[in-house]
Amino acid sequence: DYNKWNQLPEKLIESYLLSSFIENDYESKQIVYLDTSIINFEADYTGNDNGVAILTVEYSIFTNIRQTNAPKIRKIYTTPLKNKNSSEFAQAMSVNAFKFAEDIINDCNKFSCELK
Repeated sequence: DYNKWNQLPEKLIESYLLSSFIENDYESKQIVYLDTSIINFEADYTGNDNGVAILTVEYSIFTNIRQTNAPKIRKIYTTPLKNKNSSEFAQAMSVNAFKFAEDIINDCNKFSCELK
């Protein structure tokens, strides 16, 4: 599990999201575009004995690639660490990335409903 997070955070999150959302059936689905920035990707050991994995992201969802006025959504994901080691951090960050992917799905569903 550690090796899958042993790259630049931007590439890791991009790969995780691509693998989470790629489907073969695009005909019945509305395509949306996602503009994402990673604000924070770290282990914080200051307030908790074993620490906390923190992922802070800012993103916008667009229906048109040329759209520039979509609101930015900023979210912070935290997962407590059970131990102070790389493997535990990787596992906790995977949980954060999963929560982020779920929020994107929920936000896309809300956005699609508003467009109808």
